[in-house]
Amino acid sequence: MSLIRFYVRHEKIILPTVAETEAGFYVDMEPIDLFDITAYDNWKSELYLRLVKGNPLVPTPERSDDPGSAILERLNITKWSTFETSAIMYTIHVGGRYISVYRTGKGQDGMWTQDNTNVRQFASKAPLSAIASTVAEDVIKQPEANRPKTSLMLAPPAKPKD
Repeated sequence: MSLIRFYVRHEKIILPTVAETEAGFYVDMEPIDLFDITAYDNWKSELYLRLVKGNPLVPTPERSDDPGSAILERLNITKWSTFETSAIMYTIHVGGRYISVYRTGKGQDGMWTQDNTNVRQFASKAPLSAIASTVAEDVIKQPEANRPKTSLMLAPPAKPKD
């Protein structure tokens, strides 16, 4: 079993190392790779490699008053809510019976919610290259991957005063 997690935000793919702790839970940690969404082949290949490689095993972190976040530190963001409202998270869980792909949904407040989460399941023997391709195709359709381009609109000239 393994778990891959990555984020899509502002036309970027944020692909952290996801390690399994000795206690059995998963943590995002450095190194964290950042890709432009346009580097499609690069980040899709890296996603495939991580599916093949699985998760490194690390010691369980000590309890801390300030847990921090490798993701927020890497992106120089101070609040998780700032990140969450502008990003989506993908989780790929390779299990014994299925390979499950989860894409976070958004609530009315823009925060992630389980209610609107999209789940796709594949047979556990599905080729990992096909999983990486399917996920990559889904990613590029998301609004967070295709931020609308804005331009300045010129205002009409001011009317002369009488």
